[in-house]
Amino acid sequence: MKYIFPTLITAAAIAGCAGHTTNVQQVKMAEGKKLEKVCVVTNYSIQDSVEAAINNAVAAKGILSIPVNSLEMAKNMKCNAYIMYGGTYESDGGSFLSSLRIEVFINDQLAGRANASVPNNLTLSKYSAGEKVIPELINQLFP
Repeated sequence: MKYIFPTLITAAAIAGCAGHTTNVQQVKMAEGKKLEKVCVVTNYSIQDSVEAAINNAVAAKGILSIPVNSLEMAKNMKCNAYIMYGGTYESDGGSFLSSLRIEVFINDQLAGRANASVPNNLTLSKYSAGEKVIPELINQLFP
């Protein structure tokens, strides 16, 4: 009986340490075609560091990443491909990115999307996990 409570606490702590989850639909390009540039449309409700991480991850794939202030600006710059992103923040003694959505459009058609969620668990890693998952999502979006 004296071991039941510590066992339950340990089990709850382990369950609370689960990592992020992702769901990705890869960007499909026509045979022999390669994406050369993509505009990343700024989302002003998300921290700047998220857009910076997206731009860096896209550039690491060898794709020119151009940050733009609006979808209209992307179209004026003749960006046939653009990324729009969004997310939600939770608060637990501090704010952290708990979910992230990245969508890739080519010729105004949804060409790929990625979603990630970070659990509100007992670890401090949740405060940086939302941004750390971005390179993984971009690598899966653009194989």
